[in-house]
Amino acid sequence: MGFVLHALPSSLFQDRSTLPCIPGLLHLSLRVDHSKPRTAPFAPETLDDMVRSRWIPDAAFSSQIGIACLRSIKLIGDERAAKEPLVYKSLMELEKFGLRVEVF
Repeated sequence: MGFVLHALPSSLFQDRSTLPCIPGLLHLSLRVDHSKPRTAPFAPETLDDMVRSRWIPDAAFSSQIGIACLRSIKLIGDERAAKEPLVYKSLMELEKFGLRVEVF
């Protein structure tokens, strides 16, 4: 089972297995490992969806739902970042609003 990292009030969760994992997460660092050929490829769109689900800059709303707003994301080792800069464009746009984004 993977982590569910999204921003919804706990009162909306009927099934306890869908409660957000790590509600106090502020900083996330991920390393992409391309050395395992049989694993599913890393999908930048999935990362973007996850980060946006934890991007809750309204402090009052963040407090109300009990989930911290992600402050920074660091992605290490995705070679596509240099070859295809647009692959993380959507994620990088959040920098304008205060999210620290590092992709290398």
